[in-house]
Amino acid sequence: MACMMPENGGHILWVDRAFGRFWSYQNSYWTLASFIFEGALFPVLFMDYFSAATGWQLSSVERGCLGTAVLLLCFCVNVYGPSMVANSSVVFSVAGLSPFFLFCVLGVGRLWSSAEDGGLQSVLAEQPPEQRVRWGPFLTILLWNSAGYDMLGACAGDVKRPERNFPL
Repeated sequence: MACMMPENGGHILWVDRAFGRFWSYQNSYWTLASFIFEGALFPVLFMDYFSAATGWQLSSVERGCLGTAVLLLCFCVNVYGPSMVANSSVVFSVAGLSPFFLFCVLGVGRLWSSAEDGGLQSVLAEQPPEQRVRWGPFLTILLWNSAGYDMLGACAGDVKRPERNFPL
């Protein structure tokens, strides 16, 4: 849709053209409500990860202060402008992807070390322990991780040659 209607507004404009102003308003309103609640999760999620990574048990006041500091940092980055957002996105991407890179490096090291014990076949023959699938958390994480791709269309008017830059 972003290629067909390369305008800023994304799914709000798409719904407006397809179903009219009432449903476009509903879409806008519920998207805003969703973003408000989802945005409130990120400081809490950050504090949970921070506590788990450092082992520090913070009081509710300390959690509130540190969560507010994270929000203020993100606010300042956004107020500073698009170039600061772009630069900080690179930093956050590297920080977020570095554990996965480390995991891959350690996995290759495990393959090499297991070559002495029977090679790759012994690693591939290992069976994970039997576990019952927890469908609730699985579906929640799956939906949350795949959400937001429609937001790319919200800035389609600013993209040069969207038919080339947006995947079909």
